[in-house]
Amino acid sequence: MSVNFFATEADMRAALAHFETLASIKFVEAGTFTTPEPAIYREAKDLPDVGTATHETATISRGFIVLAADREVQPRERTLKNGGRLWDVRQTRYVDSVLLQMGGVWPATGAMLPGNMFTAYRDSKAGKALIKAFRSALRKKGFKKVKRYSVGPGAMNLLMAGRRFATLAIQSPADYDLKPPDGAGDTASAATIQQPIGERLTYTDSIARLRTRMHVDVREDQAPPERMPQPTDPEAKGLSFFRTRVESLQLVWLTLPRTFVSRSDILETAFCGSDLSESFLCWNDFHDVDFSDAVLAGADLRASNFRDVSFARAELTNADLRGARFSGCSFEDAVMVGTRMTKALGETLTLSPAQQDTIAWLDSDGEAPPGG
Repeated sequence: MSVNFFATEADMRAALAHFETLASIKFVEAGTFTTPEPAIYREAKDLPDVGTATHETATISRGFIVLAADREVQPRERTLKNGGRLWDVRQTRYVDSVLLQMGGVWPATGAMLPGNMFTAYRDSKAGKALIKAFRSALRKKGFKKVKRYSVGPGAMNLLMAGRRFATLAIQSPADYDLKPPDGAGDTASAATIQQPIGERLTYTDSIARLRTRMHVDVREDQAPPERMPQPTDPEAKGLSFFRTRVESLQLVWLTLPRTFVSRSDILETAFCGSDLSESFLCWNDFHDVDFSDAVLAGADLRASNFRDVSFARAELTNADLRGARFSGCSFEDAVMVGTRMTKALGETLTLSPAQQDTIAWLDSDGEAPPGG
């Protein structure tokens, strides 16, 4: 459950001021810190960087956990291999909270980046109530809907004047940008782009980009493993996510071949255009994930759950989908030459005749993948 919006500083401060009249709340800065004392703001007027994006990728900009004013906050301590200590403040630890990332103008170019309020817990009554109140505040302060974004009055003036509104990141293709609502040039969106023109970052730059958002063990000067990683490997030799939660990230146009992801929850995350070829992606739950235009050639997706996931135009050549479960997923224009799946699974998916002719159909799922 989330709200996506574009707002200037004036738009955002007006909406937050009204939001505070609807709920007794405080704001706690989210992230990883070197001290156990998080920054807490009792009033929205004291929040820093309102209306200014702090990173060129929208979901990496500064974020604040919004929760009840009397709710206790306890950062989670982590000890590093070198003996150092870090403290994590994450929305996922507070089922009764939401995360607010305000987006705004990117100072280097003047382009606008979107903000977002969401909860990782879809059944959280408190989280839903906060999002409902925030939506009400946006409407009260004149935000208008443009596609799936609520756009503030000041931001709308900029949009109509031709200012760039990047929906993913400054470095993303302009095809993904939000266009004015008058119909002029407003036909391109993430769901309709046929020929994306994004340029992938190198592996080294991709790892560096990830480091700005999360803790990763792989070094930037370390090459990806020479083969697909396995749960039985004595040690991880590349990028690895095990028993973790990845949520609301824009990991787009990255080069991350032979990545290991297992026993993890991947939520509301975009891998548009990224190279994940020969990756081990078994035993995971993927929900509201976008693999549009991604390269998954030779990847192992067995025994994972996919719900509301887009594989539009993805490269799935020789990928293994046996034993995976799909609900509300799209494979429109995906390349599926040699993709391995059972006939029973195929009957549950919407596939074109051309795709059906190139899939490597099997009668059974065979043995479960390792790591089960």
